[in-house]
Amino acid sequence: MEKCRVGSACHAVGTQAGDCVCNTIAPVKARLKLFDQEWMLPVESGIEAVTFTVDMKQTGETQLEAWFSDETGDECGAYYVYVERI
Repeated sequence: MEKCRVGSACHAVGTQAGDCVCNTIAPVKARLKLFDQEWMLPVESGIEAVTFTVDMKQTGETQLEAWFSDETGDECGAYYVYVERI
């Protein structure tokens, strides 16, 4: 059983920080979806972030969706996303 640290990027399954099982992923692809557009980028081993720079033709209220997928195609949602208008 791998020990989790408080604030670690793994999914903690248990009742106490430091005493749980960590489910980590080994992503090979990152995917982002806004409106009817979708983008995909490869994820290199060992990196801590993936940056998408996109030209949005449509604006307004929408839902942002972001996922990572591993070699088998299993997906999990991104823990957090920073968005910046440039």
